[in-house]
Amino acid sequence: RLADRAPRVTPLAFRTVPSATRPAAMGNACSEGCFAAFGPPDPRIKELESLKGDLENLINSANCNPILVRLAWHDSGTYDQRIKAWPQCGGANGAIRFDPEMTMGANNGLTKAKGYLEKFAEKYPHVSWADIIQMASATAIEMAGGPVIP
Repeated sequence: RLADRAPRVTPLAFRTVPSATRPAAMGNACSEGCFAAFGPPDPRIKELESLKGDLENLINSANCNPILVRLAWHDSGTYDQRIKAWPQCGGANGAIRFDPEMTMGANNGLTKAKGYLEKFAEKYPHVSWADIIQMASATAIEMAGGPVIP
């Protein structure tokens, strides 16, 4: 099958070649992703890498895996395929942090999860709330023994 032979695609944010393994002629071109030579480095790459480490530390110290997964689930659960316009169609867009969504009965207790992530939204201004919420969930699943979600 073609799918079995296809290379696994890794998100750009995590594609880096260790300096010890890349040719010297490349300089620092691959340390910021493959297209860094064509323009200034994208600050989101470093912020995403740092965010993942900070989330791992938070999850280890606060044991908050379930509530972070629940926050992401409830954020994405607003998606309505019948509505074609974005962001009106809902989905994993970070809108759960606003009222009235946060104060809906089904979301009771999720202000605690939002509180865990607020410091990361301030620390990483180039990463959206939607991405912070979803990365927190993926990291929580991974750290609980689940699969790595690329």
